[in-house]
Amino acid sequence: MVKRSFLLLTFVILSLMLPKINFAQFRLNDTKINLVLNSKTTIYWAKYSSHDKNFNWDGGIKVWLDILESNHTYLYFFGDIETIIKRSNNVSKFDPQKVHYTLKPGLKLKSKWANLEIIWDHHCKHDVDRFDGVTEKWNVLATEFSKAKQLKGVMSIDGQFLFGKIVEKNDVDYDWEIIIGFDIYSFEKKLFPFCTANLRTVITDGSRSTRNHFFDYTFEAGVKQHVGYGFLVGYIQFLHLNDTDHCGGKIQNMGKLGVRFELK
Repeated sequence: MVKRSFLLLTFVILSLMLPKINFAQFRLNDTKINLVLNSKTTIYWAKYSSHDKNFNWDGGIKVWLDILESNHTYLYFFGDIETIIKRSNNVSKFDPQKVHYTLKPGLKLKSKWANLEIIWDHHCKHDVDRFDGVTEKWNVLATEFSKAKQLKGVMSIDGQFLFGKIVEKNDVDYDWEIIIGFDIYSFEKKLFPFCTANLRTVITDGSRSTRNHFFDYTFEAGVKQHVGYGFLVGYIQFLHLNDTDHCGGKIQNMGKLGVRFELK
């Protein structure tokens, strides 16, 4: 866990230092391949509105890095490390409860009709101060389709559909994963100058031995303001989570109020 977290943080720091340029070009069987090294980083911090003492604060870093590009096809890597902080004796203090990190290499094919991605998604939920040697881990081999639709003068809609097979797992009994999501950006110039309203819902279905399926979903709305080298975003989320802990986790309905900085 420590080694992987260190490698992920090193990756984050290096990505922040990379310029967004075509770093180099080479050819393979007459196919031009660009080493692009384009990065996008998001740093976030949020407060839960939950009666569960295990959900108090939430913070983390997400990094997207395009590595290679050829004929509108991109090889990329995504990394995310998140810390969930609990509340002890009704007192808010820095007391990490769980560290959840995601490592996701993928291949994206872009076209004027839609985007297609082939993804290997590794998840690990590490419980802080838990010494029984049990860590929830699972890998997903998935295909994702996404398409953006511009509605003239009103809004832009970006939809995603992901279908994945759980191919390796530890302390979880997942089999399949389905995610449906969409982003809506409306009235970007009319409602708020330099701001954007965001709406997202995600539905996840995974078969498991204790129940045939379950659903998790989130709803997010916020405003985005251009500042310096990126965007400052204020957002509010509603989360319905069936799987807050591990296989037998209880259902949680929580709100989250947070800010994030998107460096592009």
